[in-house]
Amino acid sequence: MHSHREICRLITNPNTSVGRGFAVAVQILILVSLFSFALSTTPNIPPKLKAFLWWEQFAVIVLFTIEYAIRLLAAPNKARYVFSFFGLIDLMSILPFYVQMGVDLRGLRAIRLVHIFQILKLGRYSRAIQRFHRAFLLSKEQIALFFSITGILLFIAAVGIYYFERDAQPEKFVSVFHSLWWSVITLTTVGYGDIYPVTIGGRLFTVFVLMVGIGIVAVPAAIVTSALSQAQNFEREESEATAKSLDDTGRYARFLQEIRSEPGSGKSPSAVQLIVEKLRRRQLRLALAESCTGGLVAARLTSIAGASDVLCGSMVSYRDLTKREWLGISATGLDKFSSVSREITHAMAIAVLSETPEASLAAAVTGHLGPGAPPELDGVLFVAVVFRDPDSNGDRTLIEDEYRLVASPRVARQAEAADFVLRKIDKSLDTETLS
Repeated sequence: MHSHREICRLITNPNTSVGRGFAVAVQILILVSLFSFALSTTPNIPPKLKAFLWWEQFAVIVLFTIEYAIRLLAAPNKARYVFSFFGLIDLMSILPFYVQMGVDLRGLRAIRLVHIFQILKLGRYSRAIQRFHRAFLLSKEQIALFFSITGILLFIAAVGIYYFERDAQPEKFVSVFHSLWWSVITLTTVGYGDIYPVTIGGRLFTVFVLMVGIGIVAVPAAIVTSALSQAQNFEREESEATAKSLDDTGRYARFLQEIRSEPGSGKSPSAVQLIVEKLRRRQLRLALAESCTGGLVAARLTSIAGASDVLCGSMVSYRDLTKREWLGISATGLDKFSSVSREITHAMAIAVLSETPEASLAAAVTGHLGPGAPPELDGVLFVAVVFRDPDSNGDRTLIEDEYRLVASPRVARQAEAADFVLRKIDKSLDTETLS
């Protein structure tokens, strides 16, 4: 069963070649089904063609049933899929055939064509969708105000034309509610011609309403265009901010290149080797409290021969209860700030330093690597470096930093997070007052 579930997930994953092929096949099947459905509604169909269309629809229903079963088996949360929008659409597109409801819902399959956006994983399309979503969020208040004013104008136009035309055309302008249809088609400048004024006052009023209608049509276009421009500017600013954070005085790229160089290869010392040498030279010992990096920071350091002289160890705690029992982090603090926060990261660094008497330096890291992280916290990383000051007999915070990871796969994010922690440790070792 486990292997069957994995195969189903592979088929329904649009990021794989098999998944893309499956998705394309489903889209073609939907189009064929819709075409045959439309063809079956035409009058005077030859009996042979009618029989062929019935068997074709039967085959399509069977294939869609298999697809529904595959998606249901591949879904991590089956109840959530069944009651999701597309889950209900998938079910309703096959259910009438089996229960003979007498109501054909095959036309609902057209909605499933939205799945095609899962296949076309082109960067500009996904960015365009995100930009449009952001533009809507930026302009939702203006759009709500626009529709409110438009509703008021529609009612005023209906009242006005009702009083101008009710005596001349009592059968068409029966009430204000009947006149609302005229105000809608006039304000939107459609003008079907099924209802129109015949009095002088009504025609003059119509000219005024048409002038207002031109503005009604133009306003939403201006709002959306302005919002899209703002969204594009925000994207540009975020891109520049990301580039700036990656640069960080020109050291980050060089640090990543050095940190991943093989130690002992005859080349210049790697960044990890330099960290170990700095700790040894300053006669400092390091303790680590890792969460999202899963011990990777310690693994990088222990790849250097002699790292045991300066690295005391690493406490890897993922769950809140583990943080409480191993590091003594308070339940109140975890509830107030959450396990991934600047405050808890700082508390973890102090705690691991307190639990390791021989250590003089401690670093802690927490973060959301995803997938499944809250959107506002996805890729957020918190790092703290604390020093045990022998002069004041207390702890001194050297670094408290927050960083947004830019890598997308989880493994790459974990490596990026470990590199960032090592970089902060390296930076703290340049502090003049460490001894």
